[in-house]
Amino acid sequence: MKRNILTRCLREDVAVIFVNPAYTSVIGRLKYAEMFGLNEHQAAAYIIGRRGLGFDEKFQNA
Repeated sequence: MKRNILTRCLREDVAVIFVNPAYTSVIGRLKYAEMFGLNEHQAAAYIIGRRGLGFDEKFQNA
């Protein structure tokens, strides 16, 4: 699937940015799900998008 997406993006001249999806569900659920009214999967997609834009996610110890 990754190769198909990459091939299609190259054919359509769309930029591709690869990000590490590790812990996106956890971070999204803890930081953004309630704030924006998202479910866990939508919040994980939000984190992936933020990583693609170069944002870092920082947690403060409670």
